[in-house]
Amino acid sequence: MLEVRSQETLPLPRERWTPPNHHDFGVAKQVRKTATKQASTQDSAHSSEQDGSFAVGRMAHVVRLLFRMRVALLANPWSGRGAGPARARAIAAALEPHGWDTRLHISESRLDTVDWGRALRGDADRAVVVGGDGTLNAAVEGLLEANSSAGELPPVLQVGLGTANLLTHELGLPRRDRQLAEVVEAGHAQAFDYGYLHLDTAPDAAPSPRACLLVWDFGLGGALMKAMDEVRTGPIRKSDYAGLLLGLMRNYQPAPQRVVVDGEDLGEFEYGIITGIRTYASSAIKFPRPKYDDGLWEVYLFPKVNKRLLFGLAGRALLRRLEKTPGLVRRQGRCIQVSGSDPAPVQIDGDYFGHTPVEFTLSGRTIPILCPPRR
Repeated sequence: MLEVRSQETLPLPRERWTPPNHHDFGVAKQVRKTATKQASTQDSAHSSEQDGSFAVGRMAHVVRLLFRMRVALLANPWSGRGAGPARARAIAAALEPHGWDTRLHISESRLDTVDWGRALRGDADRAVVVGGDGTLNAAVEGLLEANSSAGELPPVLQVGLGTANLLTHELGLPRRDRQLAEVVEAGHAQAFDYGYLHLDTAPDAAPSPRACLLVWDFGLGGALMKAMDEVRTGPIRKSDYAGLLLGLMRNYQPAPQRVVVDGEDLGEFEYGIITGIRTYASSAIKFPRPKYDDGLWEVYLFPKVNKRLLFGLAGRALLRRLEKTPGLVRRQGRCIQVSGSDPAPVQIDGDYFGHTPVEFTLSGRTIPILCPPRR
């Protein structure tokens, strides 16, 4: 495996994992089946055991070369309290004995992660992102910039080491490195709709449009992410958000925003969640499961934001009945416009990026996300 830091390429010592004898990865298994079948045909044609044995060995070698796959791995060195690079190496070590070419890049910044995604055009059959939802967003943004059609996008696996890890909870992704390597090799992917936001970005954020794969919101969620950006000095825990939210609500002044969904003016709301998945903020908060690739995103709008609403949301989250919140307005849409007399903060896939006015439009394309087959 090659490990990359910035422009430097370094060899990485291999720590190989040897699976049990009964275990077989999907690609390697298909290679052996193909080689055995073709070699058996040649053996019958030559009616010679010696020639057949030679054909089996030669064909297996050729098929291994033809089916040799490339995996690009990116690790956020700050995710998981510094565990990102080690986790990425462990997954690579599990794949290499089965004929996979692996290349690991240790990210240095969001911009570096976007550049990594751009560089994968035609250079990887799988992409593995070890980090949180923000790291995944940056990698996907680069992938989308570099690829003009959905057929060119390599399937992506997230190894969730962030705070929320929404996609990990959404898809029931395994935790162990060996099992994650199996997901990579099996190649089962779920298509996800994605879109772009045009908004007034924060001073230190790249200009819009900004890609969004999972969820974005305006109002309270954006304010919380903005507040976290202002106080964050290192790794954060979920408990950090609880204390920050309570402090935020003491003086929080929501800015009502007018929301238009596919041309329908729905009125003014203080808080809105626009999402392509059911999981929001943590594994405990789930909306009804959407269709990931139907060309529509779910829109949840709250007319008022106060402590009573928050306590009510917490209780309904435990009961999986968020959609029953009094006053909640729910729609599905492709184009969502949000604006108000005063700006409201906006977060995208777990990171604060700017404020309203904002326009979100689904791209009409999908991105393949690696996951276990749904039972």
